[in-house]
Amino acid sequence: APPWSSLKGGDTILLQAGERESIQFNNLSGSEKKYIVIINKVGTTEIKSTKLPYGISLRNCHYIKLTSTGDAKSKFGIKISEVIPEGAGIGISDKSDNIEIANVEVSNTKGPGILCKTNPDCNTSAKNFTAHDFSIHHNYVHHTGTEGLYIGSTAVEGEEIICDGIKKNILPPVLQNVQVFSNRVEYTGWDGIQISNSKNVLCYNNSVSYDSQKQMEWQNCGLMIGGGTNGKFYNNTILYGKGYAINCFGYTEVEISNNIIAMDSDNDKVAIYASDKLVNEKTLVRIDSNHITTKYFPAIKISNKNSAVKFEVEDN
Repeated sequence: APPWSSLKGGDTILLQAGERESIQFNNLSGSEKKYIVIINKVGTTEIKSTKLPYGISLRNCHYIKLTSTGDAKSKFGIKISEVIPEGAGIGISDKSDNIEIANVEVSNTKGPGILCKTNPDCNTSAKNFTAHDFSIHHNYVHHTGTEGLYIGSTAVEGEEIICDGIKKNILPPVLQNVQVFSNRVEYTGWDGIQISNSKNVLCYNNSVSYDSQKQMEWQNCGLMIGGGTNGKFYNNTILYGKGYAINCFGYTEVEISNNIIAMDSDNDKVAIYASDKLVNEKTLVRIDSNHITTKYFPAIKISNKNSAVKFEVEDN
């Protein structure tokens, strides 16, 4: 058994300084009032993964806080500085929930910087499992192969999975109560921040710069508000990406406000694009008080074919 198998809420795991390979935590559980804390001990813990498709992986973990104190030479005491195989810097999966990731640097990944979702299978779906309470903040994520932050499944209409010899369409588990704030995201191959299939989202005070460097179709925006997502997206700064600044396919209630957007001078994309193509219920999307600098026209584009969906656009 791993040394942390007997840990309980309030305990702390100290990561020694120096360079190391990937770290995986399985079946680790704190409590609602006392999280288990994973933190660097003294100096910087640097992870370079040459064999496995992740730097740090949390699988079926609950009530966990991964953070770093920093040291005299670096603001970030835990650094995932390279993931050579196709994979994420930090992976949160397999029914993990009640997770906080803070003050970590992630860079040079072939996949996302931070990946947070539970994939559906024959025993796990939106019908029988919801992942609750995620807080991802004050991280520095840069030079990623795909997304900077990938939160929630994009397969909101389901995935085809064979169960007992029968092909079924299974909906992925929803993330409930997601906070993404004060992160710095730079030079991503695909989207800067992508949040999908998530309810009650607060996404604010993030800085996204130079996203979508690979200019991949349908994977090229600073902030993606994906299908099945609602919440508030405000006070973010999105600068000089090669794609759209904000794409919105959210539902029920979505607020996009007080964001600062400056488009790359050669960018021919819409700054804010909102569509109801993934919405099947009454919805209000409010786009207000955003400051947009762009040479491209239009700056804001709405695609609205569903009479149950209302868009309010003002004071931009």
